[in-house]
Amino acid sequence: MATTDKRIILMPSPFAWMHELIAGSTEPLVTAAVNETFRFDNLAKGGRIAMKNPAGADQGGENVDIVRADGAITRFGKFNLVLDGTDESDITPADASDDNTGLGTIEIITNEAPLPTTINSWTAFIKTLKEKVGSLWLITVATGFTYASRELATPKVDGWIHMIGKITNDLELDLSENQTLKLTFDSYKANLTDVDNTLLALTDFTAINWKGKGKNFTPPDLTSGEADDLLLGKVVVKTDVTYTY
Repeated sequence: MATTDKRIILMPSPFAWMHELIAGSTEPLVTAAVNETFRFDNLAKGGRIAMKNPAGADQGGENVDIVRADGAITRFGKFNLVLDGTDESDITPADASDDNTGLGTIEIITNEAPLPTTINSWTAFIKTLKEKVGSLWLITVATGFTYASRELATPKVDGWIHMIGKITNDLELDLSENQTLKLTFDSYKANLTDVDNTLLALTDFTAINWKGKGKNFTPPDLTSGEADDLLLGKVVVKTDVTYTY
């Protein structure tokens, strides 16, 4: 019985979702939300997913270490905040933030402006992204297709990766033909008012159509436990196809 067709990622997936996390507030009145902002259906090759080993990873930012008499170390994340002296806005570098967990990185490269079509041009996409570049995002990407998952009557990707993070690279445009944009996300805790596991588990994913194939793809719903992990800045991995051997 063949097994190789189910155990090799044969090709990457061109899909990704970006949801902006919105904190609640009373003044002005804002309802906390997880807003689907971009849906990518034409990603380029060259994306990357990195999941760091917690035992070896620096947990982002700086630390305060308390050394016990026997040499054991108790470590706390250092409170880091850098304010702009002109308007008191938060300009803390991403790699110095105490909410940066250092547990994961997701990198995507897009060939095309994302959906929805209310973003009606490449430049409109860049403008919207520039305005929101400091936001906290739920980023969702697929692990890719096996031969078996691609050839199902209703194709599925092998699985999904979810992470809450911030964009940490500069928005660089190569002014040439076939212009692309790379986005790098580093894992972050979601310390936002009223953004909790209940809200995150209700995240809606609008289906993305696989161009040329006429099939739609939607990630499975997040569980409460997965939402808890995401809020702590962990990377969540989900399978989406069960193989029969």
